[in-house]
Amino acid sequence: MNDQGELIYGALSEESVSLVKRKDRDRAIQQPSLRAIVWLLCLILIGLLCLLVLAASTLIHIRGHLASPASTATNLALPALLSQSYTATSHEKCVVLIVYLPNDEGQLQMASHIAKGVESVDGMAPVVQTVTDTSFENVLNASAVILGSSVENGNIHPQLQSWINEDWDIRQSDLTSSKIGAAFVTAGGISAGQESTLGCILRAFLIFRFIIVGGETWTAAFGASAVTHEAPFMTHTDAIAEGDDFLTPCATLMK
Repeated sequence: MNDQGELIYGALSEESVSLVKRKDRDRAIQQPSLRAIVWLLCLILIGLLCLLVLAASTLIHIRGHLASPASTATNLALPALLSQSYTATSHEKCVVLIVYLPNDEGQLQMASHIAKGVESVDGMAPVVQTVTDTSFENVLNASAVILGSSVENGNIHPQLQSWINEDWDIRQSDLTSSKIGAAFVTAGGISAGQESTLGCILRAFLIFRFIIVGGETWTAAFGASAVTHEAPFMTHTDAIAEGDDFLTPCATLMK
């Protein structure tokens, strides 16, 4: 009986020792897992802190950009927009390049009036050139570019279009992306394609990433335009003298 008791006691003792060893082994396995979880949580917290710092710095940068004069002026008229940029960034005058078609009296008159408007704003310096005398380098040296064209069958004049297509370098659009663009046109009639021609010029500006500026009011939203060969801008006598009697066929149609 004593021998059996000793055997049972010995078996129980071995089993107890085995259980203790198993628990120690399980505890040893669990401890590295807990350590790994703690490290993972620490890394996640560090990542979140970095994201918060980055978001804060980005927000400060955006607020500073929105508060600058150059970024708040996209809906203003051209002289006011350039004036804000000038007073904020430089003590030199801003060059406004005005390009018009040669041998066109209407184009010359409009370009001259636009130049007077630019001169009326402090810090502005207009440079008026024909499309045959100017260059893409002059575009790069200007703060703003105002292109003029006559209306040719509802489109931009081929001379101006060729200059843009052949001389302007799209690879340098990064240099023109901060410049301001505007347009003016002269047309023979009231409904002869002024807006479509203005749109052609503005689309060319957009290809080169210009900041587009329209008129001061909704009546000139796309730019300035002038009618040169139709009443009331041209009298009936002047039309007959130039061999362009537009009113006579109109009167005939009304009868």
